[in-house]
Amino acid sequence: MNMGFKTGRLEVVFLDDVNNLSNREIFDLLTDEVTRYLPPDWQGITDNKKAGEWLEKRLCECTVFTIFANQSENLIGFLFVYGIKEKNKEIRIGYIISEKYWGHGYASEVVGGLVGLMAQTGNVSSIIAGVAKGHVGSIKVLTKNGFMYTESNNNTEFYRYQF
Repeated sequence: MNMGFKTGRLEVVFLDDVNNLSNREIFDLLTDEVTRYLPPDWQGITDNKKAGEWLEKRLCECTVFTIFANQSENLIGFLFVYGIKEKNKEIRIGYIISEKYWGHGYASEVVGGLVGLMAQTGNVSSIIAGVAKGHVGSIKVLTKNGFMYTESNNNTEFYRYQF
């Protein structure tokens, strides 16, 4: 899946090369508040160079999509999809949205758009998302889009969307 998709307000674009974005754009998005609930190696990005290196690591781990407002060049966030390259029937997702775009429903729209795309393709049987316990915003995004709580371990709760 390297095509991407559009929603009513967003364009979600496959990213194959970190050079398609400036390190400054990446750094500006990765604030302490945005990365607060993410794994330790996703936190503490202190300069533009480290931001570029951070994205290089993500590109090696999974399929990365950039999120833009329709007809805008402003980077709103990233969508991460694990297992799609390997054609797994069960994929895992993660996403981050820039602080300045919080509270506008963009995360819900991206997750809903991905669910819709996966339903159309019929290649995936379920989508899993892990959320830090207490991250109420992300839990609402998932449950609003039909994800159901399945289990928890340590500090992470897991939600599944079953097709």
